[in-house]
Amino acid sequence: MKFTKLFTLFLLLTHFSFANIPVENLDQEFDQINKIEKYVNEHPGTTLDYLKSEDSELVKNISISEEIGSNIALVENDTMGIPPFWWGFCLGFWGIIIVYIISDNDKSATKKALQGCMTATGIYLGLYLIIAIIGLTSASTGYYY
Repeated sequence: MKFTKLFTLFLLLTHFSFANIPVENLDQEFDQINKIEKYVNEHPGTTLDYLKSEDSELVKNISISEEIGSNIALVENDTMGIPPFWWGFCLGFWGIIIVYIISDNDKSATKKALQGCMTATGIYLGLYLIIAIIGLTSASTGYYY
């Protein structure tokens, strides 16, 4: 029982220590993004790449990740507007089959659906293992209420 309480306390303390997100400069960051958005909307045809190539003051102090396009949660047009990852995550094996059929055998979309299925399976097995361990440790104490 002491171990369970200490472990729970440890988890809570580590959760709250990692959850500290600095928000001091958050408004300034969004102000800069809003300025870029306003400029792009006022000048049709202007792209972010164009602003970078011209060394514009708007993008001078901003670091933009180039890996945004590889996000597994992006919407695919050929999977009815639902990302393939979520098809696999929510529907499992059937989600993989659905993505394979509706995306015309697109291997990358099917792979994302498989990743979603594997993620959901890992979460399910992890939760099952935690519940089983808790059940076994509480059954071995001998206390009956």
